Amino acid sequence: MIEKEIIKELCDSARNLGACKLIDSIRDIEELSKYIFTPQGLEFCIIHEFPALSVLQRHKDTIEKYGYFVDCGHISRNNDTNIVLAGDTVGELSYDNPTCLHKIILMHGASVKINASNYVVLQVYQIGKCHLEINKDQTAIIL
Repeated sequence: MIEKEIIKELCDSARNLGACKLIDSIRDIEELSKYIFTPQGLEFCIIHEFPALSVLQRHKDTIEKYGYFVDCGHISRNNDTNIVLAGDTVGELSYDNPTCLHKIILMHGASVKINASNYVVLQVYQIGKCHLEINKDQTAIIL
């Protein structure tokens, strides 16, 4: 399935769940990914457990380059600004870059161990049942 078909599927699904009209202006996966990390997008995703795991699984190879890790087994990442872990993914995420707000979304059963230090600021969101472990120094802030 090409990216335009993926966008159509995701936007149609979001529209059916009552997404605001901003969804109609989204033209590509990168733009949709940015929208999901806005306050409105995060609220919508949390309330509706959106996108569904089955949708993420169907498109996991295409969406990984946008920071979506679906059924990836064990992964290790450092200082991602925005990242989504979903399904059978167990992440070890390390953060020590204090120059931006880092947003982490756990969805549909994902697990993560987060190591945070050096005045880093993180926002962590859990959609559905997930496992979260945080190790931080006294300077890191978890919102």
